[in-house]
Amino acid sequence: MSPIDSNYPLAPSEVVYLNGEQFAKKGRLGHQIPSKDIKVNIIHLAHAALLAGFLAAESAGVIKFELSEKGGFLGGARKLTIAATGVGAYPSGTFESQLADIINRLDRPLRSRSVRQIVAMWIGRTTSMPASFALEKIQRSLEARGILQAVGEKKFIFTVVHYELTDEGYRLRDGALLSELQAILNACETERPELLKSLRHGIRAGFDDCEPEDIDD
Repeated sequence: MSPIDSNYPLAPSEVVYLNGEQFAKKGRLGHQIPSKDIKVNIIHLAHAALLAGFLAAESAGVIKFELSEKGGFLGGARKLTIAATGVGAYPSGTFESQLADIINRLDRPLRSRSVRQIVAMWIGRTTSMPASFALEKIQRSLEARGILQAVGEKKFIFTVVHYELTDEGYRLRDGALLSELQAILNACETERPELLKSLRHGIRAGFDDCEPEDIDD
Protein backbone atom coordinates (compact mmCIF):
# COMPACT_ATOMS: atom_id res chain seq x y z
CA MET A 1 0.00 0.00 0.00
CA SER A 2 1.45 3.40 -1.00
CA PRO A 3 2.10 5.92 1.79
CA ILE A 4 -0.25 8.85 2.34
CA ASP A 5 1.41 12.07 1.17
CA SER A 6 1.95 14.54 4.02
CA ASN A 7 1.99 17.41 1.47
CA TYR A 8 -1.78 17.23 0.92
CA PRO A 9 -3.43 20.54 1.97
CA LEU A 10 -5.64 18.66 4.46
CA ALA A 11 -4.20 16.58 7.29
CA PRO A 12 -5.68 13.06 7.59
CA SER A 13 -7.39 13.93 10.89
CA GLU A 14 -9.10 16.84 9.09
CA VAL A 15 -10.28 14.62 6.25
CA VAL A 16 -11.94 12.36 8.81
CA TYR A 17 -13.46 15.37 10.56
CA LEU A 18 -14.96 16.77 7.35
CA ASN A 19 -16.35 13.33 6.41
CA GLY A 20 -17.35 12.41 9.94
CA GLU A 21 -20.51 10.53 9.02
CA GLN A 22 -18.28 7.84 7.46
CA PHE A 23 -16.25 7.33 10.64
CA ALA A 24 -18.63 7.96 13.56
CA LYS A 25 -22.13 6.94 14.52
CA LYS A 26 -24.87 9.44 13.78
CA GLY A 27 -26.45 11.15 16.77
CA ARG A 28 -29.27 13.68 16.86
CA LEU A 29 -27.56 15.69 19.61
CA GLY A 30 -24.04 15.18 18.32
CA HIS A 31 -21.52 17.30 16.42
CA GLN A 32 -22.69 18.76 13.11
CA ILE A 33 -20.45 18.01 10.15
CA PRO A 34 -19.63 21.26 8.28
CA SER A 35 -21.88 21.89 5.26
CA LYS A 36 -23.82 18.71 5.90
CA ASP A 37 -27.14 18.32 7.67
CA ILE A 38 -25.69 15.43 9.67
CA LYS A 39 -24.73 15.12 13.33
CA VAL A 40 -22.45 12.42 14.70
CA ASN A 41 -21.25 11.20 18.08
CA ILE A 42 -18.67 13.71 19.36
CA ILE A 43 -16.43 11.18 21.11
CA HIS A 44 -16.45 8.73 18.19
CA LEU A 45 -15.49 11.49 15.76
CA ALA A 46 -12.66 12.90 17.88
CA HIS A 47 -11.19 9.43 18.47
CA ALA A 48 -11.50 8.51 14.78
CA ALA A 49 -9.75 11.72 13.68
CA LEU A 50 -6.70 11.05 15.86
CA LEU A 51 -6.61 7.36 14.95
CA ALA A 52 -6.42 8.32 11.28
CA GLY A 53 -3.72 10.85 12.11
CA PHE A 54 -1.54 8.25 13.82
CA LEU A 55 -1.92 5.63 11.09
CA ALA A 56 -1.38 8.08 8.24
CA ALA A 57 1.70 9.54 9.95
CA GLU A 58 3.15 6.05 10.19
CA SER A 59 2.35 5.46 6.52
CA ALA A 60 4.20 8.68 5.61
CA GLY A 61 7.27 7.69 7.65
CA VAL A 62 6.77 10.43 10.24
CA ILE A 63 6.34 8.05 13.18
CA LYS A 64 7.07 4.41 13.96
CA PHE A 65 5.01 2.12 16.17
CA GLU A 66 6.93 0.00 18.67
CA LEU A 67 5.07 -2.92 20.25
CA SER A 68 7.04 -4.59 23.04
CA GLU A 69 7.28 -8.35 23.32
CA LYS A 70 4.97 -10.07 25.75
CA GLY A 71 6.63 -10.65 29.10
CA GLY A 72 6.13 -12.65 32.24
CA PHE A 73 5.24 -16.29 32.79
CA LEU A 74 1.84 -15.99 31.10
CA GLY A 75 2.83 -13.22 28.74
CA GLY A 76 1.35 -9.86 29.66
CA ALA A 77 -0.14 -7.30 27.30
CA ARG A 78 2.27 -5.76 24.82
CA LYS A 79 3.11 -2.10 25.39
CA LEU A 80 2.79 0.34 22.48
CA THR A 81 5.14 3.32 22.23
CA ILE A 82 5.79 5.67 19.33
CA ALA A 83 9.06 7.01 17.93
CA ALA A 84 9.44 10.10 15.75
CA THR A 85 11.21 9.18 12.52
CA GLY A 86 10.52 12.32 10.47
CA VAL A 87 8.63 15.58 10.41
CA GLY A 88 6.44 15.53 7.30
CA ALA A 89 4.91 18.52 5.56
CA TYR A 90 1.52 18.58 7.24
CA PRO A 91 -0.34 21.91 7.42
CA SER A 92 0.70 24.03 10.40
CA GLY A 93 -1.50 23.72 13.48
CA THR A 94 -2.78 20.24 12.71
CA PHE A 95 -2.49 17.24 15.02
CA GLU A 96 -0.10 15.52 12.62
CA SER A 97 2.18 18.56 12.31
CA GLN A 98 2.73 18.54 16.09
CA LEU A 99 3.35 14.80 16.51
CA ALA A 100 7.13 14.82 16.14
CA ASP A 101 7.58 17.72 18.57
CA ILE A 102 5.31 16.12 21.19
CA ILE A 103 7.08 12.76 20.90
CA ASN A 104 10.50 14.37 21.20
CA ARG A 105 9.40 16.22 24.34
CA LEU A 106 8.25 12.91 25.81
CA ASP A 107 11.42 11.06 24.76
CA ARG A 108 13.29 11.46 28.03
CA PRO A 109 13.83 9.46 31.24
CA LEU A 110 10.71 8.80 33.31
CA ARG A 111 8.49 9.86 30.40
CA SER A 112 6.65 7.48 28.09
CA ARG A 113 6.12 7.95 24.36
CA SER A 114 2.75 6.28 24.74
CA VAL A 115 -0.34 7.10 22.68
CA ARG A 116 -2.03 8.06 25.93
CA GLN A 117 0.53 10.73 26.80
CA ILE A 118 0.80 12.03 23.23
CA VAL A 119 -2.97 12.56 23.03
CA ALA A 120 -3.16 14.21 26.45
CA MET A 121 -0.26 16.54 25.62
CA TRP A 122 -1.86 17.52 22.31
CA ILE A 123 -5.17 18.36 23.99
CA GLY A 124 -3.11 20.32 26.48
CA ARG A 125 -5.66 21.20 29.13
CA THR A 126 -8.08 19.82 31.69
CA THR A 127 -11.64 20.03 30.43
CA SER A 128 -14.91 18.30 31.17
CA MET A 129 -15.40 17.71 27.43
CA PRO A 130 -12.00 16.82 25.90
CA ALA A 131 -13.55 15.38 22.73
CA SER A 132 -15.40 18.64 22.02
CA PHE A 133 -12.22 20.61 22.69
CA ALA A 134 -10.27 18.38 20.29
CA LEU A 135 -12.83 19.01 17.52
CA GLU A 136 -12.64 22.75 18.23
CA LYS A 137 -8.86 22.60 17.72
CA ILE A 138 -9.39 20.93 14.35
CA GLN A 139 -12.02 23.53 13.42
CA ARG A 140 -9.77 26.46 14.34
CA SER A 141 -6.92 25.14 12.21
CA LEU A 142 -9.24 24.67 9.23
CA GLU A 143 -10.72 28.15 9.68
CA ALA A 144 -7.26 29.75 9.95
CA ARG A 145 -6.33 28.25 6.56
CA GLY A 146 -9.54 29.35 4.81
CA ILE A 147 -11.05 25.88 4.53
CA LEU A 148 -13.87 26.53 6.99
CA GLN A 149 -15.73 29.75 7.71
CA ALA A 150 -17.75 30.58 10.82
CA VAL A 151 -21.39 31.46 10.17
CA GLY A 152 -23.58 33.13 12.80
CA GLU A 153 -27.26 32.22 12.98
CA LYS A 154 -29.72 34.19 15.10
CA LYS A 155 -31.89 32.03 17.36
CA PHE A 156 -34.16 34.02 19.65
CA ILE A 157 -31.82 36.37 21.55
CA PHE A 158 -28.71 34.26 20.90
CA THR A 159 -26.34 33.98 17.98
CA VAL A 160 -25.33 30.38 17.29
CA VAL A 161 -22.11 29.89 15.37
CA HIS A 162 -21.55 26.92 13.09
CA TYR A 163 -18.98 26.16 10.41
CA GLU A 164 -19.40 25.86 6.66
CA LEU A 165 -16.93 24.83 3.98
CA THR A 166 -15.45 27.46 1.70
CA ASP A 167 -15.16 26.74 -2.03
CA GLU A 168 -11.61 25.53 -1.41
CA GLY A 169 -12.88 23.36 1.43
CA TYR A 170 -15.39 21.61 -0.83
CA ARG A 171 -12.67 20.86 -3.36
CA LEU A 172 -10.28 19.42 -0.79
CA ARG A 173 -12.87 17.45 1.18
CA ASP A 174 -13.90 15.47 -1.87
CA GLY A 175 -10.32 14.65 -2.92
CA ALA A 176 -8.70 11.24 -3.23
CA LEU A 177 -7.23 11.19 0.28
CA LEU A 178 -10.48 9.92 1.80
CA SER A 179 -10.35 6.57 -0.02
CA GLU A 180 -6.65 6.18 0.83
CA LEU A 181 -7.38 6.72 4.50
CA GLN A 182 -10.21 4.22 4.49
CA ALA A 183 -7.89 1.66 2.87
CA ILE A 184 -5.25 2.14 5.58
CA LEU A 185 -7.82 1.85 8.36
CA ASN A 186 -9.30 -1.31 6.83
CA ALA A 187 -5.85 -2.85 6.36
CA CYS A 188 -4.94 -2.19 9.99
CA GLU A 189 -8.18 -3.79 11.16
CA THR A 190 -7.58 -6.99 9.20
CA GLU A 191 -3.78 -7.26 9.29
CA ARG A 192 -2.78 -5.61 12.58
CA PRO A 193 -5.72 -5.95 14.98
CA GLU A 194 -3.50 -5.88 18.09
CA LEU A 195 -1.98 -2.55 17.04
CA LEU A 196 -5.43 -1.12 16.28
CA LYS A 197 -6.69 -2.21 19.70
CA SER A 198 -3.69 -0.60 21.42
CA LEU A 199 -4.12 2.64 19.49
CA ARG A 200 -7.81 2.90 20.33
CA HIS A 201 -7.16 2.12 23.98
CA GLY A 202 -4.39 4.74 24.18
CA ILE A 203 -6.48 7.42 22.47
CA ARG A 204 -9.41 6.79 24.81
CA ALA A 205 -7.11 6.88 27.86
CA GLY A 206 -5.51 10.12 26.68
CA PHE A 207 -8.88 11.81 26.44
CA ASP A 208 -9.89 10.44 29.85
CA ASP A 209 -6.71 11.86 31.39
CA CYS A 210 -7.79 15.36 30.36
CA GLU A 211 -11.03 15.21 32.31
CA PRO A 212 -11.02 16.77 35.80
CA GLU A 213 -10.67 14.35 38.67
CA ASP A 214 -13.74 13.68 40.79
CA ILE A 215 -13.39 15.22 44.22
CA ASP A 216 -15.46 13.58 46.91
CA ASP A 217 -17.13 15.87 49.40
